[in-house]
Amino acid sequence: MAVRLNVIDLGASRWRCVVFDDAGFAWSRTVSGTLVEGQAYGQGPVSAPGAEVVLRCVGGELVAEVLDNHGGRSQIVRSSAAAWEFRLAEVSAARTTQSGRH
Repeated sequence: MAVRLNVIDLGASRWRCVVFDDAGFAWSRTVSGTLVEGQAYGQGPVSAPGAEVVLRCVGGELVAEVLDNHGGRSQIVRSSAAAWEFRLAEVSAARTTQSGRH
């Protein structure tokens, strides 16, 4: 199972965390205030049976800790670019290629 996290900085110590899994959008939370190392800021299910995601502060950033309740394992997923950021990069690359610049 793949989990993707998008963290959007809303300013004024507020972040919007959006969790995606293999099925697409799973859930989101808004986190406010000073981030505290190791603290959990929300949790929710994902489509894989027995798995859940905990939003946690690790190394000063919000990450998704994917917990496998069957095997007792966990995995840390850092924030990736939001879908619209990927699309902007694709459009920019296509325009550069079409204009003959590399």
